[in-house]
Amino acid sequence: MRLTLVTLIMVGLVVGAWPAVDAVAAGPYRGRVIDAETKEPLAGAVVLVYWIRNAPGIGHGPAESFLGAEEALTDDRGEFIVAENPPSNWIPFTWRSLPKLIIFQPGYGYFPRHFATTPPLPPTGFEGLLKIMEKQPVVFELPRLTRREDRLFVVGTVNPLVVPRQRIRNFIRLLNDERRNLHLQPLN
Repeated sequence: MRLTLVTLIMVGLVVGAWPAVDAVAAGPYRGRVIDAETKEPLAGAVVLVYWIRNAPGIGHGPAESFLGAEEALTDDRGEFIVAENPPSNWIPFTWRSLPKLIIFQPGYGYFPRHFATTPPLPPTGFEGLLKIMEKQPVVFELPRLTRREDRLFVVGTVNPLVVPRQRIRNFIRLLNDERRNLHLQPLN
C-alpha cells in the first residue's frame, strides 16, 4: 500500500510537470511563397522546419539539443506542406520545442527575417501563425534583394547550425547556389 501511494505521487508529479508544448500547433503546416513585388510564385524555394529537444537546465533556462528536421521545396505554384510527421520525443523530463521555420530562396530575403504574410502575423506571433498554417495556407512574401551586402548578410545568417547537414540537403544546395552567385566558396 505504501509503495503504491509513493508510486502514484511520483507519477502525478511527472505528468503534472510535463511541458505541454508537444500538443500545441503540431502541424502539418501549409503555405505559399511569392515574390513580394511581383506576387509571382517562387518555385523551388526550400522550406525547413526543425525542432529542438529541451531539458530542464540549472540557472540559465533549458538545455537544448537537435531533435528533428524536415524540408520541402515549393512547387510551381510556390506551395508547400511541411511537418506532416513531427518527431516524437520519448525521453522523460524533456520536451519538444515549437518548430522553427526557415524559408529560403537564393536572391531573396528569408523568413523569419524578411517577410510579409497573408493573413498578417497575429498578435500571438509565430505560435499563432503556426496555428493558422494548420488550418489554411499562409502566403509568405519574400523581397528580392538587389544589394550584394544584403545577400551576403543572408548567406551569413540563414544557416541553422543546430541542424545536421545530412538532414538539410536541399537547404545546403540552395545556400551553396547563392554562395556561388556571390563568388564565395560553397560549404562542404
